Amino acid sequence: MRQSPGVLALLILCFCLPPGSPLASEKGIILTEDTELKVADAFMNEREYYRAITEYKKFLILFPESDRADYALFNIGMAYYHGEEFEASARTLANLREKYPESSHAPEALYFEGLGYRKLKNDSHAKTALKEVADTYPDSEYAPMALVADAMLSLEQDNVNAGRQDMEKLVAAYPDYPVSMKAKETLGLFDQYQDLPIKSEILAGIMSAVVPGSGYIYAEHYGDGITAFLINALAIAGTVTALNQENYAVAAIVGGVGLPFYLGNIYGSANAAKKWNIAVRNDLRNRISVTLDYDF
Repeated sequence: MRQSPGVLALLILCFCLPPGSPLASEKGIILTEDTELKVADAFMNEREYYRAITEYKKFLILFPESDRADYALFNIGMAYYHGEEFEASARTLANLREKYPESSHAPEALYFEGLGYRKLKNDSHAKTALKEVADTYPDSEYAPMALVADAMLSLEQDNVNAGRQDMEKLVAAYPDYPVSMKAKETLGLFDQYQDLPIKSEILAGIMSAVVPGSGYIYAEHYGDGITAFLINALAIAGTVTALNQENYAVAAIVGGVGLPFYLGNIYGSANAAKKWNIAVRNDLRNRISVTLDYDF
């Protein structure tokens, strides 16, 4: 894999120094904190996350008492996050906060710990971390971002009241923060969320039981409704015709073939209503997300 000129230059500096260099000794090369971090940062900037992790870990081994150890550990967690190793990221960032509770990176670490848990679908841990950011580090730039993230997570769980409370808290506590004006706009959208129209899954199923396909039409799945109506109409007509002709064997065959389509039409209609409800909620959630200019 090609390395960028910057990374190559740093590697040459580290490993090809002349014997008289202040960074070298008779026994071998002596790396300074600055040099090792520059190598690690260069890999990080080039999105070579796993190589960056190796260099940051090397830094912690070589300079365990450094006052920049928290910086290295934080970047290990962030490299895991950007490399989509979310469990390792959350674990590392939690370790940072435990070892260096006064670190300037603690608020950001906790915020990304929450986002990492969200990526892992561990919503309870995600919400705990995000709320802790807002409560423990209210003066950090990540507190308002955590409120936005927690609000969006609440919406995903259909907990509209909790999401709206986060937005109200954001507007009240951070009136000068850029996203606060956007948050004000979302309050009306949150109110709309509570009053969204709903298609009854039970009603859709009953309608299709009475008139096949009508439940689909009710759920605005028009193509599926017409198809279900035609298939079931043909099956019913064929069965009735065979019975009128006292051709019971044919009636049994046609009816047996048509029965799964009839039952599927009922189930499918109820499912179509459910999908309609989900789509309406997702659409409004997306509008809120776009208004806030925020995406997980």
